[in-house]
Amino acid sequence: MAMTIAFDLDDTLYKEKNFVESGRNAVAEAIAKATCTDAATLRRVMDEGADAFDALLDFLASKRISDYTIAEVLDIYRSHKPDIRLDGEAEATLTELHRRGTDIALITDGRSLTQRNKIEALGLYRFFAPDRIHISGETGADKHTPLAYMNVANSAVAPRRLVYVGDNPAKDFVNANLAGWTTVMLRDSDGINVHQQNLRNVPSIYRPKIVIDRLTEILKLIH
Repeated sequence: MAMTIAFDLDDTLYKEKNFVESGRNAVAEAIAKATCTDAATLRRVMDEGADAFDALLDFLASKRISDYTIAEVLDIYRSHKPDIRLDGEAEATLTELHRRGTDIALITDGRSLTQRNKIEALGLYRFFAPDRIHISGETGADKHTPLAYMNVANSAVAPRRLVYVGDNPAKDFVNANLAGWTTVMLRDSDGINVHQQNLRNVPSIYRPKIVIDRLTEILKLIH
């Protein structure tokens, strides 16, 4: 049977921590340039604070440097061009799936500009056709609803096996499970994912059907 494989983006095809680091650097550099302050100092303040941006704003206010608002800081963070790279496992997996002609899609939650900037930085337009990229900020359908998965399934040539690969059991797998997909969780092997993967107290409908340690293991599902 033919197969469609849909992938999550953040912490599946690359480490979201790298986007966070890139975003904080962009914020520090933009504010440092506008206020003639030291970017390294601003970055250190963010790293040492319990909440990076609250700590930054408190520091700026205490030094009477500027009156930036949280909305302005978030706009810099969300709209910056990220310095991120596709994981080696993701590169190898997507390259091989593309070579085989496997139908692949991307389902990701987030704002359109932010996610599009990530997709461009990661070079994902090489692998995913425009109509196979589903961003909640564009479609209005996030992973807490079945619509994103339905859109992928309805645009695939039937009959085919539907697979979703993600990382976050809080939202990635429940609606795919309910729709009869094969759900696959990429294990957080280095412990730096944004979302925890403790499955102990997770209801069964939220759990993935398969857990893998390396993304290239997906290739074993296809024969």
